Amino acid sequence: MKNYSIGLDIGTNSVGWAVINEDTYKVLKKGNKKLWGVETFASANQAKDRRLKRSSRRRYNRRKERIKILQEIFSEEINKEDSNFFQKLEESKFENSEKRVPIIDCEKKNIKEYYKKYPTIYHLRKHLVNSAEKEDIRLVYLAIHHIIKYRGNFLYESNFNVNNINFINNLKSLFENCLKYNNYLEISDNIDEINFDIIDKTMLNDSKNDQSINLKKELSKIMSKTIINEFVKLLQGDKFNVNKLFSLDLESEIKLSFKDKSLDELPDELSEYEDLTVFIYNLKDVYDGITLKKLFKNKNITSLSDLMVWKYEKHKEDLVLLKGILKSNQELYDKMFSYDDNSIYRKYVLNKITAEDLKKEIIGCLDAINCKEEIRSEIEKDLIENNFMPRITTVENGIFPYQLNNSELKAIINNQGKYYPFLLEKWQDDKTLLERLLEFRIPYYIGPLNSKSVFSWLVKQKEVKITPFNFNEVVDIPTSAERFITRMIGKCSYLIKEDSLPTNSIYYSEYKVLNELKQIRIGINGKERKLPIELINQIYHELFLKTSGTITDKKLKEYLRTNSNFDMYYNENINITGYSDLNAFANDMKPYIDFFGENGIFNGTNFNIEDAEEIIRYVTTFEDKRILKQKVEEKYNLSNTAIERICNLKYKGWGRLSKKLLLETYGVNKNTGEAHTIMELLEETDMNFQQILFNKDYNFQEIIKEKNNTKQVTKINYDLVKDLVTSPANKRAIYQCLKIIDELVDYIGYNPNNIFLEMAREDGTKKRTDNRKKQLEKIYEKYKDEIDNYEKLSKELKTIDNNEITKKVFLYFIQNGKSLYSPKKLDFDLILSKKDNYQIDHIIPRTLTTDNSLDNLALVLHDENQNKSSNFVLPEEYRTSEMIKWWNHLKKVGLLTTKKYNNLCRTSFSQEAIEGFINRQLVETRQICINVANIIDTYLNKDKKKTKIVYLKAGISSAYRDKYELFKYRGLNDYHHAHDAYLAAVLGLYKNSYFKYPDDFSAIKSINKRLYDVGKFKEAKFGYFLNSLDEEYSKFYNIDKNFDLKEYNTTIIKTLHQNDISVTRKTFVKNDGELFNQNPCPKEEAKVPIKKNMDIKYGGYTSLKPGYFVLVNYKKGNKFIGIPLYYKNAIDKDKYIRSELKLKENETYTIKKDNIPFDTKLCWKNQCFYIKGYSSGLELVNATQISFDSKSYDNYKYLLNYIFNGKVTLSDSEKNKIDKLSDYIFTKALSYYPIYKEKLLKLQEKYKTLSDFNNKCTFIKQVFNMTCTNSPGANFKQFGLVDRMQRLNGQNPKDNCYIIYESPTGIYKTKFNIEGNNEL
Repeated sequence: MKNYSIGLDIGTNSVGWAVINEDTYKVLKKGNKKLWGVETFASANQAKDRRLKRSSRRRYNRRKERIKILQEIFSEEINKEDSNFFQKLEESKFENSEKRVPIIDCEKKNIKEYYKKYPTIYHLRKHLVNSAEKEDIRLVYLAIHHIIKYRGNFLYESNFNVNNINFINNLKSLFENCLKYNNYLEISDNIDEINFDIIDKTMLNDSKNDQSINLKKELSKIMSKTIINEFVKLLQGDKFNVNKLFSLDLESEIKLSFKDKSLDELPDELSEYEDLTVFIYNLKDVYDGITLKKLFKNKNITSLSDLMVWKYEKHKEDLVLLKGILKSNQELYDKMFSYDDNSIYRKYVLNKITAEDLKKEIIGCLDAINCKEEIRSEIEKDLIENNFMPRITTVENGIFPYQLNNSELKAIINNQGKYYPFLLEKWQDDKTLLERLLEFRIPYYIGPLNSKSVFSWLVKQKEVKITPFNFNEVVDIPTSAERFITRMIGKCSYLIKEDSLPTNSIYYSEYKVLNELKQIRIGINGKERKLPIELINQIYHELFLKTSGTITDKKLKEYLRTNSNFDMYYNENINITGYSDLNAFANDMKPYIDFFGENGIFNGTNFNIEDAEEIIRYVTTFEDKRILKQKVEEKYNLSNTAIERICNLKYKGWGRLSKKLLLETYGVNKNTGEAHTIMELLEETDMNFQQILFNKDYNFQEIIKEKNNTKQVTKINYDLVKDLVTSPANKRAIYQCLKIIDELVDYIGYNPNNIFLEMAREDGTKKRTDNRKKQLEKIYEKYKDEIDNYEKLSKELKTIDNNEITKKVFLYFIQNGKSLYSPKKLDFDLILSKKDNYQIDHIIPRTLTTDNSLDNLALVLHDENQNKSSNFVLPEEYRTSEMIKWWNHLKKVGLLTTKKYNNLCRTSFSQEAIEGFINRQLVETRQICINVANIIDTYLNKDKKKTKIVYLKAGISSAYRDKYELFKYRGLNDYHHAHDAYLAAVLGLYKNSYFKYPDDFSAIKSINKRLYDVGKFKEAKFGYFLNSLDEEYSKFYNIDKNFDLKEYNTTIIKTLHQNDISVTRKTFVKNDGELFNQNPCPKEEAKVPIKKNMDIKYGGYTSLKPGYFVLVNYKKGNKFIGIPLYYKNAIDKDKYIRSELKLKENETYTIKKDNIPFDTKLCWKNQCFYIKGYSSGLELVNATQISFDSKSYDNYKYLLNYIFNGKVTLSDSEKNKIDKLSDYIFTKALSYYPIYKEKLLKLQEKYKTLSDFNNKCTFIKQVFNMTCTNSPGANFKQFGLVDRMQRLNGQNPKDNCYIIYESPTGIYKTKFNIEGNNEL
């Protein structure tokens, strides 16, 4: 039995794996199989698309229900006129011959008269609103039907009136909140200088150009030019650049328009930013307010019907005008008004092009025709204001509040109620049934009304159908609302099955406050000290539990000054640092004060913290204050005033820790035998949360592991990972990882000694990075009297934008324009021009730490950096009393953190501290990694054979590659995942078996000195661990004598040149999702009717989405067919297959292979593909991996690094290899990809025409995009070729083809030859 270990590289859409022989460091071989490989898979989606479609279906279904109820209300009176009226309406979309109730001639005449009198439904509505005469009940129904169907949004309060729209107040509030709570917009605090009346007037009355001028003038008082430009576009409904407006650093550029785009959900990149989405929706409200006010600014337009009738008449008038102008040019006239679907006018009225598109077309026509200047000027003005040929149906209709429709409904009811008394029938509160029907909407927290749906959380009090009129009696609103919230409560990051506490829980607040208090440092006379636990507790009990609002630096100092017990901690020169906010605590005990403070809600009662915790949970759960009040009153006997105060509490959000973790999990001190909870240790010791968690005396990590693994796992299933606090993409990757381990252990026959995990870091919830310029401006303004050269520095700061603030520039300003190691001034202009000789130094050298944060960086003179060289701490000549005083001054004004100050002042490092630095280079502390390791451990270690699970710091493999120039080329092939897994295994094995911590730090000093002496500054960044693998420095390390360093590195480098790697892909069958393309199409293109009971001649939908594939045999041979999700049963499936094969009634077929999943591997004509889709044939993408032999890899590695990774400088000799690289690639590709042969030969000829080096590099990269597996395809558009090349569409492999089924590792394979029925 060979000793072996498994290395795993876990990404979000791949798992690399490698099995190594621990004695040789080589990849283990069993039989003829080398055991390393990669499994790739589609990333798990966030279910966003499904949620949106589900919500849309729910909305349409509820609309149908409203119409059904409306028909029930009207049915008795309608039947007196025409008992078939509703049937005729339903069948109005059919041809007369297909109707069950055909329209007779006199009815056709009436319909014609109706349309003549009422060209649009709004004409009818307007007439009924203004008419007191009795009207045909059918006309009344049609008008009210339209009102109920398209009732409008519910964004405004019930007292909404178009005359009272005040978008200016909303805009002011946004600006004020921006300053008070966040900094989404970079604005100054000069809001009072803005003349909002000018903004109001210009937005309502001026031309677009004048608006732009006036807005920019006013907004320049608080915004930079870049932001103003985007903000003006936003207010005018044009596309604005989100990246520029909010100073976001995103991978792609995002543009939005409030006019043209639905904002049901923002792009994924934005939705991950906390609170920014709410801010954007608030901006949308401002835009909607402007639009509404502009639409109704005409005093003659007082209702929605008035507005729409005006639009119709204006459109009609403009249409006549435009036709008259274009008649003189038949070609332009036909282009604009021809009867086919491609005419500009038809596209416009069908909403297939925007008003902006129409504007461009009309301006183009006017340019080509002699048109009177005054007419042209009038048309252009209307086009700019979107008032030329305005459409009745547009995206902007979504801004209309329901109150506009409700006011018309009331008017119609009042006018016609005296003739039709049922219209006046009351529901309650003086509302009619029809008003209730219009105004009623199911609260979002109730969700789907089908209580049997897997997506439902509804609780009913009665098993009857829910209507707007019985909703309150049938639905258990409080319980449903609570279930809505609790199903979304996050889980504890540590005890993964426990619910998190509310963010405003008293217990959670105590944890945060105590944790922050333990990072506070008090500096007196240049000396800093931590707060002793006694002082921490007194500050907590006497200051935090008795003070409302934020505890500022001033409040803490005042507390210390007035408390005689702490005289030793206070004098006039006291300096307190370590706050999480700017000169203030970020956390407080507001929830405790709300309930138990001087005027607390529970004053005069016997209620305790547990009671308060329950109410805090209620407040966090129930946004609807009526439900909140009901829940509190049910359980707590409190005064009306107390209940009112509870209802006014603004508690939101959930924390990341559970009550069970903080208060109910006990660790037993192995030295004393005493048991303590984490909260008790926070209260009684000077340890913070992380220190407690990893303290070996209490062993909480093992306790957490045991609590998470309550039962022994005997079989791999998704339940193992479903409760992990991580993204769906990570869960899928971890699950696949477990299956790979299971298969490897089963194949080898016994457990590995070790499993080494390296896990990609997860982005998680993104937080918008602080605006550095704003941060500097605030500090400079606050401490302008104390900052050296304030006038000069503040002027320099004003000359640059935030995006120009590089690390060097930022360091320049926080160092007051001086070197941090001396009082020497730096030249700002030289820094901007990048011609300076200044250097960024790591205060604690990179030999010890990989910390590249600003807390460890200093901008210094070149000579100062060289002089410091190998020292762990600053040389004594830098740490003068004058410099320490200056650093302390920078700390006092918030330009230097306590951590940075301590690093600068440090005189030495203890052996323990150095071990801590080295350990942090190696040990991964992310809880998700620990949880994954625990799951593997629980599953794998079922018997006596104990496998050690080791999680390596993310990036160690990457750093090793960097050190030895073993570059990674992600766009070349998938082998790099297996290479990284192999690195994780061999580096982990070295760390566990051979690497030793230094007996003293002289060895590290010697290494550091040597690196600086020979100018190898880059080497320093790899740290103590990786440099221990360098033969040049090995003499400085205490490495096991049995370890052959040279053989180790040689084996690794040789192995990373090998490409005999198994690559598999996870297959899947689609069981749900989009059935077809959602855009309706004409009958010629339709595959599915608009509705199931309609003929396809009325149009339908195209692009049926397959769920899986079948291989059939019929008279013409074999054929692959994608079976649509739409066809669920065998009969529909048979009909579809027959239609695809175009079989006659007496012709037959047989299914040779059923249920072939997506991403199945297909080998066809000696090239492998993945099945990706179906459209008159298979859609295939390449699955054959291209690779370089060892010699070629070394020869071209720098050039490949430039092509794939950029940001490197190439020598001329390397650049001159580009054509030889091209020859090598095309030669390889032509042998690897026979089906691409014709395309590759054309590309090779095209390459020969290129001369520019960078163009050649771009071209080669696109060739790799073509050969890379699972690529979206190559784009050669800039070279005059097709813009998408790789995916093969409409393919039907018939011969020399077989299907390959693979296990997750690829160890087990089955081949199905499609020409026979045999499996190989």
